Amino acid sequence: MALLDSKQLNPRLTGSFTLSGSLTTQKDTRLVGNITEIIKVTVVSDGGNKYAFEGATAPDFTVDEGKTYRFDLSDSSNGTHPFRFSITENGTHGGGSAYSTGVTVNGTPGQGDAYTEINVTKVTPNNLYYYCTNHSGMGNDALILKNDFLNLHLISGSSVSTASFGHLNVVGNTNLVGDLTLGGNIQIGNADTDSITITSDLTSNLTPNVDSTYDIGSSTKYWRNAYIDTLTTTGNVSGSSTSTGSFGRIQSGGDIYSYGNITTEGNITAQKYIVSSSVTYMTQSFSSGSTIFGDDSDDNHRFTGSLRVTGSLNVDKGRIFEQGTSVIDHATAMAIVFGG
Repeated sequence: MALLDSKQLNPRLTGSFTLSGSLTTQKDTRLVGNITEIIKVTVVSDGGNKYAFEGATAPDFTVDEGKTYRFDLSDSSNGTHPFRFSITENGTHGGGSAYSTGVTVNGTPGQGDAYTEINVTKVTPNNLYYYCTNHSGMGNDALILKNDFLNLHLISGSSVSTASFGHLNVVGNTNLVGDLTLGGNIQIGNADTDSITITSDLTSNLTPNVDSTYDIGSSTKYWRNAYIDTLTTTGNVSGSSTSTGSFGRIQSGGDIYSYGNITTEGNITAQKYIVSSSVTYMTQSFSSGSTIFGDDSDDNHRFTGSLRVTGSLNVDKGRIFEQGTSVIDHATAMAIVFGG
């Protein structure tokens, strides 16, 4: 390998040259001009014929602006497999066309002088697919990636790689494998037509940063089923007139209002007392478990079916009727006491 000291020799090369191998310069040496990098391409059988280079089958390949990349097709395995670029995956087989700006095609694939080269400039697309004009799928979905910030969404690293970005703008699909930790505020989507799909389980709390401000669902978009171990609310729980549902236990520290019917298949137990809606005021204390129907003699309460009382039935005012007839049944086992 020859070393040229620019301080002593001041060499100058004009025209063009092709370099196979490496070029090493000493410190303070400047290298100006067009550089052509040669990539040896072969065709291998890997789930069908595939292009192979850089020690891999159908790899992504990163290119730099200002350089020319020559894909050497002289290996005999390239016979009948013309190598081309396209902005469409799978090129003409995927409904696209060959990209030709800055592209030079020479010779016949599989012969000694065959190559396809591309000069990468500012107008070169940030990513190009490579493909065979004769056979579909030889490049898979691999890309020729321009070394450009717009291709950051395709950056990959090892499990110990570290890096930081002041601003990262991703356009297109992004695939992340492994753990992702984000600090600061995160905004996902900018319209109600955007959506988020979560297929994994959540392992943390969902806590809003402001109290009593944000909703789950809306008046037009409902959640279907909610499976909750314990529901604690400081506000209202409401449903429509046709809503149905079941609870193993409802515990309320305040009032429960129902604007429709309440049907229970089990027991209703009062720790204090149950009061009907016709009671407008209460002036006396009632014992635990009491049920109060009305507070005036003109209040009527109808029981359809049998009324069974296992304790005392006290009638302070009024009478008990059965189909319009006043009934006092002294033969029953309970005591019927009529007050003043």
